[in-house]
Amino acid sequence: MRVAILQPSYIPWRGLFHQIQKVDTFVFYDDVQYDKHGWRNRNRIKFPGEPKWLTIQCGREAPHR
Repeated sequence: MRVAILQPSYIPWRGLFHQIQKVDTFVFYDDVQYDKHGWRNRNRIKFPGEPKWLTIQCGREAPHR
């Protein structure tokens, strides 16, 4: 049996769907401490010229409206 376990992220990388297809059991491990300085809320987006980082603020750092 092949198993893959990953934490969910804001925008999944393209290879995630291939990885899900290759395993018998896939687990989203979402019961862990959030790393606010990590890349779970970031992703690179392809723009003409050069890629740019897209970052979504979460928690206390997010602007209040």
